[in-house]
Amino acid sequence: MSKGTPYTPWYHGDFLRSTAGWTLTERAVYWMLLNAQWEIGHIPKEMSRLAAIAGITVEEITAVWKLVGPKFIESEDGLINPRMEEHRQNYLAYREKLSDGGSRGMKTRWHQEEPLHKEIIAAWHEILPKLPRVKGWPKSRAINMNARIAERVAAGKPANTAEYWSNVFEKIAASPFLCGQKGEWRASLPWLIESEENLTKVIEGQYDGRSGEDHRRFRTA
Repeated sequence: MSKGTPYTPWYHGDFLRSTAGWTLTERAVYWMLLNAQWEIGHIPKEMSRLAAIAGITVEEITAVWKLVGPKFIESEDGLINPRMEEHRQNYLAYREKLSDGGSRGMKTRWHQEEPLHKEIIAAWHEILPKLPRVKGWPKSRAINMNARIAERVAAGKPANTAEYWSNVFEKIAASPFLCGQKGEWRASLPWLIESEENLTKVIEGQYDGRSGEDHRRFRTA
């Protein structure tokens, strides 16, 4: 069964040509059955069920079936119109392709970050809930994070622990400037790890108590 098919491909010229000379009722029944096939993949063989789909009586659908019936063939599950089934299968393949593309996009957006990165991101969200949330972690950000960790570890600091970064985030939380209280700009985790200079300034307290006038001189985004 096809779920969530938001539209039916419709070629009105082909439909009108293929039903030339039909009555309005005959065309309406055919149209209703085509739409039912698009939604569920087939239509039933029983006249009573076909009549229910078309919204007419069994007698009425029996009368029009001599024209409408030949438009459908038997399948394993019921009756199908071959051309509608072709359109339906093409649509399902297209939707699957979009889904695969979306999955690949999410993998690109959220790089397979290391467990430590996840802990650092979680700490950022917990300590700085009013600052921009991390909505993606592509490879470029993972590379920047690893570079900052390596630099601080080389300097003898335990930057390979979430606790170290929590302390850095506490310094940001104590800075009105970095929290956006002195202007429109606010610090973000991608900005913090973008360069060694940004991180060093935060650690050394160069943003502590900064006013809005200092924005251009000290921001390195």
